[in-house]
Amino acid sequence: MAFRGVLHGGVMKIDELAAAVGLGRVRITNRADEELHSHRLTIDQVCAAVAHGEIVEELAADAGPYPACRVAAKLADGEPMEAVWAWNARTGWTVLINAYRIARPEGGGREEKSDEVAVR
Repeated sequence: MAFRGVLHGGVMKIDELAAAVGLGRVRITNRADEELHSHRLTIDQVCAAVAHGEIVEELAADAGPYPACRVAAKLADGEPMEAVWAWNARTGWTVLINAYRIARPEGGGREEKSDEVAVR
């Protein structure tokens, strides 16, 4: 799945995002660092999951200087998580803005985010 970046008109695909992550072209915001800690996630877990993830939402143009998207993925143990990534097509670098586990409701109902996505 590709998404068109509103600000720069660039097209971002999950395979391009995963390739940049695989090359270590990742910057991590303070917000993401805090969320990783609070959700007991490591950057390695999030980076590994993005290779098998899916872009599920393009985020608002006012979210930052680069196109951004929300990626749904599963951790190695099968637990669902989401991450918000920005993409600088000019440099080929990504920015991890936020990452969090998805809370599994008891009884197997619909999954819901355990944290609101706040991109500023």
